[in-house]
Amino acid sequence: MSTGHLTISGSLGPMFIGVYQIFIEGPAGLTPLSLYGVTTFQTYIYFVRSSIDKKAMKLLVFLLWYAWPLA
Repeated sequence: MSTGHLTISGSLGPMFIGVYQIFIEGPAGLTPLSLYGVTTFQTYIYFVRSSIDKKAMKLLVFLLWYAWPLA
């Protein structure tokens, strides 16, 4: 059994933020930041895996991700 540092992989980061907010801020803390973390992670995965999509689709995804916190 190893006693190393706690590491959180890229796929667990958004979930960790949501769970942390629930325990610290209560259920109301779940919504804004954790949902934005999940959205950011999904956008990142899209750009990593979307090699065949047209530039217009990639631009649309980027603009929606960028504009979401401004709404």
